[in-house]
Amino acid sequence: MDGASVVITTSAATMSPAESAEVLQQMKADMATELEKIRDDGNAEDIEKALENMAKVEADLRLVKLKNIG
Repeated sequence: MDGASVVITTSAATMSPAESAEVLQQMKADMATELEKIRDDGNAEDIEKALENMAKVEADLRLVKLKNIG
């Protein structure tokens, strides 16, 4: 190793969220609060991880809403 670091970003999609819309809404609110704390005193990598996790919850929430409409 030459001392350089490499960051690899991956993502995954949920085809069938296990949580209800209410639980996902609460998770999203909790993550938003946690993200604000991380932005105040976290590093860029922690912020990125928090944003990715929040995006997954938001995608699950949209999927649950779509399934409830259809």
